[in-house]
Formats: sequence, C-alpha cells, structure tokens
Amino acid sequence: MYFCMLQLTKCKECCEKALEAKMMPQEIVMECLGIREQRFNIDLVADVTESELEKELDVIVSLQMALHQKVNEAFDQICILRDVQAQLSHDLSDKNEALGIDTECAELCNSSTTITFHSDPTRIKKGIINPDQWEAFSTANTRTAEEEIATSTRLREAINHAIQQTTSILEGQWTATNYSLRKRLHEMEQAQHELEWQKKNTEAEIAETEESISNLRQALADKTPPLMVVNTRLENRIHRPRVELCRDPPMYGMVEEVAEIAGVQHSLSEKLTTALQGLGTLQRTLERIDRDLESKTACVSFDKECIEVQFFVNQMR
Repeated sequence: MYFCMLQLTKCKECCEKALEAKMMPQEIVMECLGIREQRFNIDLVADVTESELEKELDVIVSLQMALHQKVNEAFDQICILRDVQAQLSHDLSDKNEALGIDTECAELCNSSTTITFHSDPTRIKKGIINPDQWEAFSTANTRTAEEEIATSTRLREAINHAIQQTTSILEGQWTATNYSLRKRLHEMEQAQHELEWQKKNTEAEIAETEESISNLRQALADKTPPLMVVNTRLENRIHRPRVELCRDPPMYGMVEEVAEIAGVQHSLSEKLTTALQGLGTLQRTLERIDRDLESKTACVSFDKECIEVQFFVNQMR
C-alpha cells in the first residue's frame, strides 16, 4: 500500500510539473496576441494566424483544466489510500494483538504460574462477533485495499496518458500556429516588396513628371520673347505714315505668327495642367503607398517577433 501511494504521489508530481509547464506557452501566446494588436490601418485584421493563436490559447486552457482535474483526482485517491492503509494498520494491529493473546493461551498449562480463577470468564462481552462476521470484515478490508490499489494503478495510467496526450496536442497546435505565422510573414514580406517596387517606380514617375513640368514651363517662358517681338513689330508698323500704312505680306505673316505662338502657348498650358494633375495623383499615390508600406513593415516586424518568442518556447519544451 505504501509503495502504491509513493508511485501515485510521484505521478501526481509529474502531472503538476506538466501543468506548470503550460504556463509559459500560455503567456507567450497572450504576448503574441498583444504584439499583433499593435497592427494598424488595413492590416489590423482577424486573419488565420490570429485564429490559430486564439485556438492555441483555448487548447492550453482546456489542457490545463484536464491536468488540474487529474491532479485533484490523484490527491483524492492518495487520501483514500491513506485511509485504507490506516484501516489495514488498525486491523493488522488488532490481529497481531489477538494472535499474541491466542499464542499465550495456547501455551498455558496446568503448571503455568499465570493461571487463576476469574469471576465470570464465560460472559458474552458487548461487541463480540461470530467467525463469519470476523472473516467478512477481514475480507472486506483486503478487498477494499485491492480495489483501491487497482484504482490507483488505472489512475496512474490515465495521468501518464493525459500528460503524453496534452503534450502531443499542444505540440500539434504549436506547429499549426507556427506554420500560420510563417505563412503570414511570407505574405507580408511579399506585399512589402511589392510596395517597395511600386514606391520606387512611383518616385521615378514623379521625378520624370516634375522634369516634364519644368520643361513645359521653360517652353512657355521661351515663347514669351518671340511673342513680344512680333507684338512690338506689329505695334510699330501701325504707326507707319499715311499711304505706307498698308496691310502688306509682312503684316499678314506677323499676324499668323501671333496666332501660331498663341496656339503653341495654349497647347503647352494644357499639357502643363495635365502634367500638374498627374503629379498630384502620383504624389497622393506615393502617400498611400508610404502609409501601406509603413503598415506592412510593422506587420513584418510584429510577426517576426512572434516567431522568435514561439521558437524560444519550443526550445524550452
């Protein structure tokens, strides 16, 4: 009986250690969930990884409850074994005492110095039982002890199985969570690289558009002196005297030149307006890309941190 209690006590201690070992994974999962709560903008999403982390937390809690129940069962069974052992000890003590009395009686003879007359040796003492009752009591004690030993053996097996099962279940969920984290990290890194490529191209387009705007403004500025020249010529020729004030071919040519320059200026102004609008669109696009890239970069950092702490826990298993 003592050996059985010792085995069950050791098994209970192993279960308590297994229960205690679930505390760190629980803290790490909660830390990972907290880390990922720092995501922002469109990336603050309830994705598969968050679902796996929450599932892992639920698994850990359920496993803790199962192990805690086994610890309580072991404690209760140890108490029962102690009671049974105490009962057996009392019974054995009584039987040893009775055996001593019977042995002493068997050794008595006519020449024994301890023999004497007693007042009423044939009396029926209160509480006396018959042989069948005596045998039934002894058999019941033995049967109870055997049953509790068998129960303890089954409980030890159940505890060992629970420890192995909880370890296996948690390992499987950890693998699923870690896979989800790495997959999500890969997706985020791909999105990050795509945004970096878009940013580079957009910045190149902005630089090209700004150069085009500068050229258009310069082209517009370059048209001003020729227009001033032809305007001056026309104005000066208006002051020709009397019959010399003639709409001659040079005048027609200069009028056409004014119209031509004005047309070019109008075309350049439209192109400049379009280019400025395009520049504004590109700048807004770049701002959006920068915001999205900042969010993706943060997500990559958060998921890497989660993978690192998950790896640390796995090394501690």
